[in-house]
Amino acid sequence: MWKIIVFMALLNPEAENALMIHTWNNEPLIFRTKDACDAHMMSRWRNIVAYTYTQFEPGTPIKDVRCVYYREARSI
Repeated sequence: MWKIIVFMALLNPEAENALMIHTWNNEPLIFRTKDACDAHMMSRWRNIVAYTYTQFEPGTPIKDVRCVYYREARSI
């Protein structure tokens, strides 16, 4: 499965510098293909940036936004 992750350019190397986007309109945001993830990311770019700045200080530089393969940990 694929998820959208936003990477921030932070000066503090110990600070959390990434944000995984988990939901969109209260629905899980997980994609079966990278192409589907990329298409969603590109069509909702402004929303992703706006949400990112609710989690980080507005004006903090965004280093990268990409779709990454994500496998949830499962308990046995």
